[in-house]
Amino acid sequence: MHKLFRHIVFAFAAATLALAGCSKQALPGQDGAEIDFSASAVRLETATKSGASLVEGTQFDVDDEIQVSAWHHRKTELVFVNETVKKTAADAWSYSPKKKWRWEDSDYYDFFAFYAAPAGPGVTATPANGEPFSLSVDYDATELQYDLMMAGTRHKISDSNPSRVVDLNFQHMLSAVKVIFYKYIGGEAVVITSYHFMDLVVSADVQGFWDDGYKRFDSRLTNTLRLDTELFGEDRISPWGDPDNYLRDSTTPYDPGFFDLLLPQDLDPDSGAPSLVVRYMDETDKDPDDGIFLPSEYTSERIPLKNIPVKGTTDQFITRWEPGHKYIYEVHILFNGGVLVNVVSTEWDEVPAQTPGLMI
Repeated sequence: MHKLFRHIVFAFAAATLALAGCSKQALPGQDGAEIDFSASAVRLETATKSGASLVEGTQFDVDDEIQVSAWHHRKTELVFVNETVKKTAADAWSYSPKKKWRWEDSDYYDFFAFYAAPAGPGVTATPANGEPFSLSVDYDATELQYDLMMAGTRHKISDSNPSRVVDLNFQHMLSAVKVIFYKYIGGEAVVITSYHFMDLVVSADVQGFWDDGYKRFDSRLTNTLRLDTELFGEDRISPWGDPDNYLRDSTTPYDPGFFDLLLPQDLDPDSGAPSLVVRYMDETDKDPDDGIFLPSEYTSERIPLKNIPVKGTTDQFITRWEPGHKYIYEVHILFNGGVLVNVVSTEWDEVPAQTPGLMI
């Protein structure tokens, strides 16, 4: 009888250990804590065609606002939907009502945010109400140009500290494009009357998503629209009326003073050829009586962007505009009336803009 009792005790202990091995995963100690925000700023500088500024640097300013959307995997619900989070002081962000972490087993949260300067609240995003989670902003460069930035990250319960501060590294979703004009050595003085681009993708849904394969935030374009008409650039109003507008030497360029903010795109697509068209006048024709200039306007051949070499090279070409890059096309008007073009490409920011203390 004593031997039988001892066997029953051993069996009970073994069952207890087995159950302990199958117990629920311990939830983080910060479960139920409020979701708070803290961030640094992004400064604005460099003019755009709309008179606004490109976002450059790594800082947010007081009164800047970001729009946050978030998806909770285990609850299968949107936690935030374009929640406006505003920087109210040097290290303080505010939103209402407050939300809390609600962790469960095998859980994760996806966080996506966007920042549109200077469009502000005039721009909204569409978060996917389900999985895979994504965030889309409709960008139409022909309607309104603004600096669109997006960020995203994922926190998993299996992380060492899933309720840690969420660092959102904002990335520029667009390409900034400028054209500067020079008069080549020799030839008559010329004045630029207009320049435009053709065969560009002008509108699309810019979609941010979590790439689970590479474990990173990424973006893509959907619902793209390409137009073969002349767009963007500049039409100058009667520039020939002012002699100061003429390019008379090779060292003083004409800089329109703005960037066009355009969608990233392939410059060597299967159909269509994204191109640059330039129009200019010279001052070879004068009225013999009063000396008034009667310039003749010239239109360049369409210049395929894929054939424009990188400055300082003859065999390197930019065949795609990448997000977060600036492209400056330098157009030289030759003495025989032709044009010579090169391009300079630089990254928009040396350091990605980020919110190093964004607690979600």
